[in-house]
Amino acid sequence: MNHPQENPVFRFAPSPNGYLHLGHAYSALLNFDMAQELGGQFLLRIEDIDITRCNPALEMEGLIYPAFMSRSERNRVIAEQTGLDKSWPCDPDGAPHYPDYDRGLSLDERQERIEAGEPYAFRRG
Repeated sequence: MNHPQENPVFRFAPSPNGYLHLGHAYSALLNFDMAQELGGQFLLRIEDIDITRCNPALEMEGLIYPAFMSRSERNRVIAEQTGLDKSWPCDPDGAPHYPDYDRGLSLDERQERIEAGEPYAFRRG
C-alpha cells in the first residue's frame, strides 16, 4: 500500500552539456505544478561537472573529486554508520548524502585508481 509523502519533493536536473530539450522543459513544468498542487517542494539541481569543458584551474581548487564507491559500497558504509549514530545527512527528499571517504584520497591514489580503470563519478566537495 502506498502512503503519500507529507511533503513530497520533485526534482529537475537538466544536463549541463547542451541546450534544454523541449520535453525536459515540459517535464520540469509538470513537476513544478505537481509540487504546488501537493504542497511539496520543487528542486532545481544544476551541476556542471562536464570534464571535457571544465576549467582545469577549478579542479585544482578541490571543488570536485573522483568518487569510486559503488552504490552497494555506499549503502554499506551508510548502514554501518547509522547503526552506530542513527543519523546520516540527507537531501530534502530523504536521499542520503554520499560518504566523503573518497574526498580524503591523495591525488596520487586518485590518479592510480583512474589509470587502473576503476569506475568513478565526479562529486562536488
